[in-house]
Amino acid sequence: MDSSKLGRQVEETQPEVEEPKPPLCSIMEELFSENFNVGASIFETKGGVRAALLGLGSGTDAGAFDRLVDLPLVKRAKANILKQLRNSDTCVVNFETKDSARKVLQKLQSLASPELFTRMLLPRTNDHNHWSFKVYGPQLWGSKTSAVSVGWSRMGLMEAYLILEGDAHMAGIQTDKIPGETFKDRRNIPYRSTIDNIRGFEQDRGFYVAFKDGKTADGKSIVVVPSGFMTITSMSNCRFIKWALSSDDNDLARVKWTLQGMMDSYPELKTDKLGIAAFATYLELRL
Repeated sequence: MDSSKLGRQVEETQPEVEEPKPPLCSIMEELFSENFNVGASIFETKGGVRAALLGLGSGTDAGAFDRLVDLPLVKRAKANILKQLRNSDTCVVNFETKDSARKVLQKLQSLASPELFTRMLLPRTNDHNHWSFKVYGPQLWGSKTSAVSVGWSRMGLMEAYLILEGDAHMAGIQTDKIPGETFKDRRNIPYRSTIDNIRGFEQDRGFYVAFKDGKTADGKSIVVVPSGFMTITSMSNCRFIKWALSSDDNDLARVKWTLQGMMDSYPELKTDKLGIAAFATYLELRL
């Protein structure tokens, strides 16, 4: 069930100066004329096969979406994002303390299937700032009129995206199908690629999905990305909440491989405040 607020235009005043559109944004907007290789089954996504495109839960009441976006934590985060966008094309606000994550996730759980909130077992603690709350803590993302992001999920996990407003074009490519010795090499490939190159990656078990005013052409608002995929996302005045989820041992193997590659290529990810190194240590990875 879709809320009346889904599909709305961005309400906040955007920064007045618009930067030229990055070439990769133009490529993403023209990549395919419709969604490509996106399923409707979360079980395929958990199996690492392809992304899933989902609507809100069948039992969702009309006010559930409104209660999420009207949550004081979310409203403050959106105001924070608007300030950050004066100096950046994209920005993110983390809901990663025990209390903030719990409040946002409770609202999300009233909107989506329980299958989107499965987790691995992590240490239990009363420390509200413990690294374990960062692993599945939701994030609010925002963008200017034309922005692009290339990379992997924060912890290498599967991720679900709930598009709140604006436009987005997302392509997912299986990481092991991208040429390059390191994850940094692979991440640089899309910036140097033509539309035909990227389309070729997509047609080799990749996926593509487009959102206009917060929804796909058939009214879906949630996309779930498998572990093991690198994503390219172009955005225009977009706001979305994303959160991580986990599945079986095969999913865990993809997560470990991805997280190790990320840390090997980007040592700055090992900063204590991010919680990534602590999670990697928990998974017995090499730092």
